[in-house]
Amino acid sequence: MARSTPLLTALTGNVATFRAKGDTGVRQVGFQETEMAEMCRSITKYSVLVKDPYRIRYELQKAVSIARAGRPGPVLVDIPDDLQRMDIDPSRLVDYTPEPDPAREVPADAIAACLDALRNARRPVLVFGWGVHLSHAEAEARELAKTLGIPVALTWAALDLFPFSDPLAVGGFGTHGIRAANFTVQNADLVLSIGSRLDTKATGSPASSFAREAKVIMVDIDANEINKFKRFGRHIDLGVKGEPAVVDPAYAQLLAGLKKPDQRANVIAYLNQNSDSPQPLPQAAEAPAAGGEPAPAGEKAAGAEPAKPTAAEPAKPATAEPAKPQPPASEAPAAGKEAKPAVTPEKAPADGAKPAPAQ
Repeated sequence: MARSTPLLTALTGNVATFRAKGDTGVRQVGFQETEMAEMCRSITKYSVLVKDPYRIRYELQKAVSIARAGRPGPVLVDIPDDLQRMDIDPSRLVDYTPEPDPAREVPADAIAACLDALRNARRPVLVFGWGVHLSHAEAEARELAKTLGIPVALTWAALDLFPFSDPLAVGGFGTHGIRAANFTVQNADLVLSIGSRLDTKATGSPASSFAREAKVIMVDIDANEINKFKRFGRHIDLGVKGEPAVVDPAYAQLLAGLKKPDQRANVIAYLNQNSDSPQPLPQAAEAPAAGGEPAPAGEKAAGAEPAKPTAAEPAKPATAEPAKPQPPASEAPAAGKEAKPAVTPEKAPADGAKPAPAQ
């Protein structure tokens, strides 16, 4: 998973500096010469071609520092062949001094908005991603889910955060997920995503159809991952840049004081009966149990409408139906029933036939 797992300094060995093409405008001069640093610049956090042997230590230290800072990611240091074999004076090597990490405090109004959304949600769901592992916040994530008591859906890289036996875990969601988790996310009214970039494997395509009726709160260390949704037509109601909220002291303090809402009961009620759902689950018919007695006359089932009289019609007197023709002898009468006379007053018997005896 190079997209989020640090590659501890990829070292490549290019051709010797005196065989490099430089500014000649050709593709290659030295055998197998390749502009690795330029080719990998767009897919790495840092990519450099070392040209001074006394800068090797500096570039290696810088690459490792950048790879581990903030959102971890791959770096590349390209060291030409002749620099690798060069004799140098180690005392002249230059060291790299990392820049101090910027403050990562989450604004108080963002925290308040997050908590307010949790209190008002009827069908909330927590989404945890690989960032929880990167922040070593596994225990805090489980405690947060337990405190809130709401369902947890996991990205592919965070499936090991919760066992499938956990009552809050609905499993992995997305294109590689299971139906239960996808149903929960797609029918939620609040998605609180922590440590996940919500890529297309999680949201599906188009991204605008992801959790279509839900507010989305996205906590991610990379602001670009939050802002990318503007291009794809999916509004993020609250984007919080910083470490996963579960390890931020301010979040931990406020969430600890948040009374456990009865959110799980809301979710269960939604799954069993929810009239405003785009795709409500079918309800079981309330039929009487086997051997049960019907309701007494005059009583109606709960919620049933009384029978409405139809438009007034004159009563019809009961009349006797004329006798029906007798079936042929080959057709036996139904069990328990007697055959009816075949002759009607309007029709005489055929020539030679004897009339049926009077009943």
